[in-house]
Amino acid sequence: MKQNRRKHSPEFKARVAMETLKGDETIAELAIRFEVHPTQINKWKKELVAGAANIFGADPNKKIKDEKGLRVCRSKLIRYFENHDSNLG
Repeated sequence: MKQNRRKHSPEFKARVAMETLKGDETIAELAIRFEVHPTQINKWKKELVAGAANIFGADPNKKIKDEKGLRVCRSKLIRYFENHDSNLG
């Protein structure tokens, strides 16, 4: 019997990706908790980090090239989503 593909909301994807940035749980633990494949979680995390600068008005075509920029972006994202977590349910 064919299974239907699950379609996750953008809010769900953002919540899962944010959990990876917090670093409290491993990807494997998050995969079990949210019932999604670890590869999917890694993909959502990469998409979140790549698009994070847009939240703060940066050029969407410019990539974060250095590790320091990535750390700054990650910390801004965590603060942003902690302040707006109530919208994620």
